[in-house]
Amino acid sequence: MPSRSWTDQSKSPVSELKLCKVGERTRSCGIDGAVILTFTIKSDCCWTLNVHGKCVTPSNCSAIKHFSQSVTVDNVNEMLCCLDKLKVCPAHPEERFVRMAKDKKGFRDGKVSAVLDDSADVNLNGEKHCCTVRTKSCEMLVPSGKCSRCVSYRASLRTMYSHWEKSVLSSPTKHTTSSSRTNVRYLSTPLGRKRYHSLRARITSTERKLERLVHKIEASNKSKGVVVDDDLHQDLSTIVEEQTPSIHKLYPEGSYKRLFWEQQRELVLKQNSKQMRWHPTFIKWCLNIKLHSSAAYEAIRDSGFISLPSNRTLRDYTHHIKSSTGFLPEVTEQLINREIKVDSLKLYEKHVSLCWDEMRIKENLVYDKHGV
Repeated sequence: MPSRSWTDQSKSPVSELKLCKVGERTRSCGIDGAVILTFTIKSDCCWTLNVHGKCVTPSNCSAIKHFSQSVTVDNVNEMLCCLDKLKVCPAHPEERFVRMAKDKKGFRDGKVSAVLDDSADVNLNGEKHCCTVRTKSCEMLVPSGKCSRCVSYRASLRTMYSHWEKSVLSSPTKHTTSSSRTNVRYLSTPLGRKRYHSLRARITSTERKLERLVHKIEASNKSKGVVVDDDLHQDLSTIVEEQTPSIHKLYPEGSYKRLFWEQQRELVLKQNSKQMRWHPTFIKWCLNIKLHSSAAYEAIRDSGFISLPSNRTLRDYTHHIKSSTGFLPEVTEQLINREIKVDSLKLYEKHVSLCWDEMRIKENLVYDKHGV
């Protein structure tokens, strides 16, 4: 054997001679042994060489291109000595490349021409590394330095890392997503910027989707829409009047469906929304929709299928009493005028809740206990 690092791993009965060169492999639990080279001599005197588990031949490795195809007693020791002097190509063991290779999103076998090699330690400039990133066409064995294929592949690897780094930095975390509820004041400046860009991207995407839908609806109206002329409008009004008795029979007085029909019928007959007197129950229903989603209310109102009160009309109801701090006499007077009999109320109707909203006290105020 050329050195003590070589061991004979042949099995009995001996059908082939298997010589292995053992090195070190660093793991989180410690350092253990690992097979670096495996030189196998078969019964027909042909040989095979595996470096870090990869088959190496004279055709794909210039360092052993002078090896003969078969092994003899005269050249076997020479071949082993030559292999012992050669070094394993360290490829690219830098931490940034290894980190990219370990990330499943940034590095996948089959899509790139490189692999992550962690079968044994490699040495680069006197430093030992537990894993490296090498091109699939790596020569594996070199007299010194790196093989020419790994050297030429470094430019492509750096480009891959640049793209991967940008994708990692741009991907939002749980605090920087547009749906995050974390207050911006608790985020650092870089995270705050990511949060802003995430929100900006979401708004831009939503605006584009809305614009596409608007164009789609407009195109559909132009191609499939039918303009209702005065004669057709009159016919539809006549149909509504003729079907009103049937609606009255189908839905009892005081039902929501009958109220809805009456409100729409009245608006059709008046042909002017400014003369319309909306029913309080219908106003409450519209307020319920608008308070849940103002955009949904506008979409229903602008569709033309249903006639609904304007925002100005609803605002007159929601702002009937001007809100201010403290107890409001108008609200108290309104409750008194209802003449509610406490004895007639059910148990759950007697429950009262007091709610406080968050408030902010003006800064730079000084409390003067003598002035109270």
